[in-house]
Amino acid sequence: MPKEQKRKTRANGTGTAIKIGNNNWKVIVTIDSMGGKLRRRCKQGFSTKTEALAYAPQLLKDSLEKCPPVVAAKHGIEKRMTFKAAFDAFMASHETDISKTLAVNYRNAMKVFAPIENYDLASIGIDDLQYCIDNARCGKSIPKFAKVAAGLMYKWAVPRGYVPGNINYAQYIKLKPTEDPAKTGIPLPVLKKIGKLAETDVTARIVYCHCYLGFRPGELLALRIGDLYAKDRYFIGGSKTEAGKNRMVTISPKIWPYVEWFAGNAIDGPYIFSVANGKKLSDKIYRERFYALLDRLGVSYRDKDGNRTITPHSCRHTFATLVKGLHAPAADVLKLMGHTDVSMTVYYQDTSLEDLRKITDEI
Repeated sequence: MPKEQKRKTRANGTGTAIKIGNNNWKVIVTIDSMGGKLRRRCKQGFSTKTEALAYAPQLLKDSLEKCPPVVAAKHGIEKRMTFKAAFDAFMASHETDISKTLAVNYRNAMKVFAPIENYDLASIGIDDLQYCIDNARCGKSIPKFAKVAAGLMYKWAVPRGYVPGNINYAQYIKLKPTEDPAKTGIPLPVLKKIGKLAETDVTARIVYCHCYLGFRPGELLALRIGDLYAKDRYFIGGSKTEAGKNRMVTISPKIWPYVEWFAGNAIDGPYIFSVANGKKLSDKIYRERFYALLDRLGVSYRDKDGNRTITPHSCRHTFATLVKGLHAPAADVLKLMGHTDVSMTVYYQDTSLEDLRKITDEI
């Protein structure tokens, strides 16, 4: 008797087909999902069993595309994502948690990795990242932002299975050592000139007020009418650190008439230092006006290498230096500056030959 042929069975996970009507077959694949749960995916409309089974691998692949990488790996399929796609996915899930400015900085900084942005994230190693950093033609701060942004992206991608070995390669990026040009306060003779010009010039008034308030540029420009307590002559402002947030900054009599003037003219908007239409004075416009003012006064604000040594932030240095000459209690100075450590305040205070001579003369 002829041997009875055994019916061929399909391997587990390769799908099966069933007939659901005349010339209508349905293919079914089973996905071993997370937690040991089995999930079925199916598609019908095939005229023969052969056609239905031939579509099984594609159905499995399409279904796994919507699953986490760890689930796809169980079925021998490695999910891949390009470097750029991974960063875009990270930003899509975290952009609402960070400021718009920081999001823009991250996106601009990640352009450093343009040479590898279309490579599979799984194939990129530390040497690839380091190459991009070392050969980037950009400002000094961009590589720092690029390292931070890449590190955050890897923290998003690693637990999702897109990086073999679960390694955050960005943490091993080495940045070139850079020396920032030393920033100084506005020299006191120049401050006097600005004070004289403030009698007739609006930009000079803003800079003069800035030097006697000690706010960071962004904090100064963010001051609103509601932050001014005119009766007792002080502002409540500040934003960068816990010590700097909502701090009380009293207003010097030297600038009080100008503060009153700005407050009285800010009728079209809520900001103390606003442009003509009542909108907030932007950091960009303030910087342009600041440097134009120094040019008018003939003040050099660059070193021999072309780096700016005097910037709008120098007004904060100037305030710290003015306070230094009063020998005010350290705790009070810390509160005005929004610092927690006196060493940071000392960093902002300029030291002159006369300051040093006073010390040695009194020995």
